[in-house]
Order: sequence, then structure tokens, then C-alpha cells
Amino acid sequence: LRLVGAQPEVHDLRVGLKVGWPLIAAAAIYVGMTWKQPHRAAMAVLIGVGAVLAAAVLLPQLRRLIERGNADVLMTSWCCAFVGLATTLCLLDHELASPFVGVFFVSVAFAALALPGPLVLLMSTLNVLALGVVGLDQAADARSGGVALVLWAAGLIATALVGTSISTDRATRAQALRESQEEIVHRLARVVEFRDSDTGGHVERMSRYSV
Repeated sequence: LRLVGAQPEVHDLRVGLKVGWPLIAAAAIYVGMTWKQPHRAAMAVLIGVGAVLAAAVLLPQLRRLIERGNADVLMTSWCCAFVGLATTLCLLDHELASPFVGVFFVSVAFAALALPGPLVLLMSTLNVLALGVVGLDQAADARSGGVALVLWAAGLIATALVGTSISTDRATRAQALRESQEEIVHRLARVVEFRDSDTGGHVERMSRYSV
């Protein structure tokens, strides 16, 4: 049952991979098209690191860790790593005018899909703080960016609130599904017990251990 229970988390990571690869490809194309601008070599290295992180989802060792109950830790760490990469890329590029700002929104959306409510709030806070760092760096360089920072932050906070609501609803539905599955197992055990009390009692005990 643990293996079956891990399937949604494995699916969530694969969804993250499907989203991550197009973003990485788009980032590589953008850097290539703007290669004459500053810091492009460093940005290319960071994009390569992002590609390695995305490819890590395919490792069988990662799936085994998920099956052992470490999914939330792994996916939170994965999101944090991409937030760090996005922040650095924005700082090396055009701060709030950089297209890499969009990664913060993708990070919150993925967290809402894959993480429980408290961790969605944590990731949302981290993304807002990262966006603030980018905006403050732009302000420190005496360039306008206050209005853009407020607008980006407001949009990110709104996305975070929606994501938290989605995560909470998803967790409630998942819990109801698990309870229904457990009830089915217990009912089957009682049916067997009706026919054979010894076998039924054994099935009932094993069902409790397994769930």
C-alpha cells in the first residue's frame, strides 16, 4: 500500500519535469539570443544546473526515497533549488524586467500541486522574499522598479493564496479517498469473517497493519 500511496507524489514530480524542461529550453534559447549582453556565460551554467535538477526526477533512487515517505522533503528542496536559480538568474539579467521572474509563479503553482498547505505557504513566502531581493537590488542600482515590484508581488501573493486553497482542497479530497479505501478493506474483512471467523479475523488484523 505504501507503493500505491507514493504514486501521486511520483506523478507530481513527473509533472514538474514536464513543466521544467520547456522552461529550461526557453531559458537556454533566451540566453543564446542575448549572448552579447553581460553575464551570459554564468547564466548558461546556471541553466545547466537546472537541467541536472530536472533530470534528477528520472533517477530510480529518488522514487525509492518517495516510497519511503520523503516526498514532501524532496519536492520542497527541489522547489527551493529552482527558486534560488531563478533569483540568481534575475539578478544577473535585468532584475524585475527579466523573463525569469515568471519562474517564481511556476514555483508557487507547482507547490500547490505537490505539497500540503503549510509547505505551500512556506514556498510562497520564499518566492515573495526572492522577488523582493530582486526588486531591492534593482532599487539599489538607482533604477526605477518600485511600481513593478509592487505589481509582481501582488500577483505572486494572489497566486500563493489561490495555490494554498487548491492544496488544502486537494489534501481534504485525498484524505477522504484514503478513508474510503480503508473502509472498503475493513468491509471485505467482515464479509470474509462472516463466512470464516478465523480467516476473517486474520484479514481484519492484516488490513489494520497495512493501512
